[in-house]
Amino acid sequence: DFPCVPTSNACAENKGECVKNCVPIDNVRKCVPEWCSADPTGDLDDVCSCKIERCEDENNVCQDEKGGVCKPFDDCDPAVSVCDPDLCGNGDLCVCEYSTIPLKRWYH
Repeated sequence: DFPCVPTSNACAENKGECVKNCVPIDNVRKCVPEWCSADPTGDLDDVCSCKIERCEDENNVCQDEKGGVCKPFDDCDPAVSVCDPDLCGNGDLCVCEYSTIPLKRWYH
């Protein structure tokens, strides 16, 4: 079982990452199998592809104010996190996932 590795610079240039079993989401996530492989020679037809997500953190509110990350709605688990659709681009397809537990600040 080999890790997914880029076959060219295309994945990185598009701010993607090589993953297994990428599932596309219209207008939010693209999966480009040609850009990644588990086989360095490119001979195997494998499950690796370049996952490119288009969930923009508008004005960095999600990260700066909530300490969260913008991600596709399908990847956010409401059981353990807040999934706020108002802080990230792409309508309700993208949400800001952040913890309800405030970040701890240590004072001496």
